[in-house]
Amino acid sequence: MILDAFSNDNPAVEETETIRAEKYLKQSFGLNIGPNKPMGYIIMDEERIFTMLDAVIKILEARGNQAIVLKPSEGHSLFPTLFAWNDVSVQRLLDENAGVLSAAGWPQTSEEFVKRVANQFVPSPSKLFDLIADAFGDKTNPGRTQFCSSRPKSTEVKVVESVNLQGEERRFADFIRRRKTLARTLPDNLDEQVKAGALTNAERIRKTREFLAEMSNEYNAFLSIDEDRREGIVVGVIRDMKALD
Repeated sequence: MILDAFSNDNPAVEETETIRAEKYLKQSFGLNIGPNKPMGYIIMDEERIFTMLDAVIKILEARGNQAIVLKPSEGHSLFPTLFAWNDVSVQRLLDENAGVLSAAGWPQTSEEFVKRVANQFVPSPSKLFDLIADAFGDKTNPGRTQFCSSRPKSTEVKVVESVNLQGEERRFADFIRRRKTLARTLPDNLDEQVKAGALTNAERIRKTREFLAEMSNEYNAFLSIDEDRREGIVVGVIRDMKALD
């Protein structure tokens, strides 16, 4: 079990958790796994999901699905993420698109595919993007090939070198660098504090939300910078940070 918050020796407590988990899953589109949606996920940014995580996973597995909790360092979110998928449906989709996966260097087994989806962005439009959208049952995603073909292609981003930055642009570059650094270190630091008993899950959620709000407010201060140049600064900062890794 992932959490031992409730004793199996108390049927009343266990039943209550099962009922709560059932209600949660009925309200959660992200985990509404079925024939038209082979896989899905929820970002664990609410305290209640931590209190009934075992029950939620039990129900998902009883329905013939697989489930896995990924740490922030294993995915895109600053919060833990619960992924669920129907192994047979996902594997059938992967088998039908083996050529697409092979060309992209992606895994061809369901669990490894799910983990790769969780931690790697895929450009659109592309056949791989369409495959991932199919796995989520997302037939109307604007990034799908059929919806992108009629749109004009965006111009290439012009990288803005950090040596050419002054004033607000310099501050913006420093902010992007700090945000990306903290986004890589903050979740693991909070996880360690939770494991050590220094933080509750509720406190971890609050601190993460405070960080996101601070970053959002700070970002809004730089919206006066031209959008294309702003994007060029971001690309330049990311490139510089990768060179230092």
